Amino acid sequence: MKKIFFFTFLMLLFNSCSWQELFTISNNSESDIKIEYILDNTHSSFPIFEKKPTFYQTASSGDIDWNKQLYIMDKDTATNIVQVVLPKNYIMVFGHLSNDNYTRYNQYYINGRVFNLVKLKINFNGREIEITPERFDNYFKKKNGNISFRIK
Repeated sequence: MKKIFFFTFLMLLFNSCSWQELFTISNNSESDIKIEYILDNTHSSFPIFEKKPTFYQTASSGDIDWNKQLYIMDKDTATNIVQVVLPKNYIMVFGHLSNDNYTRYNQYYINGRVFNLVKLKINFNGREIEITPERFDNYFKKKNGNISFRIK
């Protein structure tokens, strides 16, 4: 009986301690934006940024509407380069951090996580922003568990 109670307690403990921090780009502008990012695939541990981002419509609150997913094809065939067009009023989720808190790009991550973003380019309204890891925190801000860059 004690073993069953102990096992149940451990399962509840570990199930209640999991959380995700998402890395997102929100298109709140009046036109589509072009996004290209390059990933470093040389690490053998767990990358933060993903080769296959997901896309969701923006809810009226400005958050992700998880019920309205959009499927967008990557326009680049390379395994470490992603090129997409993000429609207005959509959010791209292109990375996540599990059970850790993001504070800056060069922090130590538990579970062997690696900040694998090499470069990010965003084109909108005739303007191009190029973001390297050193400049990442100038653009991406943490709010409500997400690390987001909002294009207006």
